[in-house]
Amino acid sequence: MVNRNDHAVVATGVGGVVVFGGGRFRDGYGQTVTSGRYLRAGERARRPQGALTQSA
Repeated sequence: MVNRNDHAVVATGVGGVVVFGGGRFRDGYGQTVTSGRYLRAGERARRPQGALTQSA
């Protein structure tokens, strides 16, 4: 979730893509275009598919 002040922030980008700008969301946002998932406090993020792990 993003709390933004529309007078201070002109656009919101996620992963290098503008998802909110000019007072509106991009076409299809939340229906055909998604940008992630809600992460509750204390919940661990999932590792991206194909992410490499480091071994000691």
